[in-house]
Amino acid sequence: LGRAGGGGTAAALLATGANDCAVRLWDVAEAARGGKQQPVPLCTALQHAARVNALVWSADGAHLFSADGAGVIKRWELLRGTELRCLHSIEKAELLGAPINSLALHPTRQRLLVGTRRHQLVSLDLRLLHVSMRYTGHACGQYHLRATHSPDGRFVVAGSEDGSLFAWSEESGALLVDGRQLGLSGPLLQLAWCQHDHVLAVCGFGPNS
Repeated sequence: LGRAGGGGTAAALLATGANDCAVRLWDVAEAARGGKQQPVPLCTALQHAARVNALVWSADGAHLFSADGAGVIKRWELLRGTELRCLHSIEKAELLGAPINSLALHPTRQRLLVGTRRHQLVSLDLRLLHVSMRYTGHACGQYHLRATHSPDGRFVVAGSEDGSLFAWSEESGALLVDGRQLGLSGPLLQLAWCQHDHVLAVCGFGPNS
């Protein structure tokens, strides 16, 4: 249930989260050299009390954010390129008890985009640790839907469980694309915005997705 990430370190690192509530750190190159042997994680951190559903690295690879099925977010510091130290937990009343599916860091600001399976999508200010904006309209109650920013940080995009696309102004929360149908027969699960062109790749779940 983890998402890959990394950067800014001597080793190519992969962080994973799992149903056993653990966050694990892996050396990708070492795992590739392992052949048929089962790779061994560099470290295993057991700070969460619920399964870990979402992970995101900071741009410099020095910090990692993880989120769980109880609505709790943890911030980690990477030590010596091989260890994770939990700096603090972020527990917001409106998120507690809601499984967090999606984490995305704003490309230029200290904001964390958080999506839950309680139809919530919010921007969390990481300096003041308060919710700075809420994005409403899409439906997410059963599936692990992901949300992301545009490369310039001006827009937030997310899928909905009916397969439609939503987009908002990141700064104001104004709804710009209100459930545009894309021909998917199931939920729109994941989106990736090209870093250099105005192209958005999406994928869904269903027979024609």
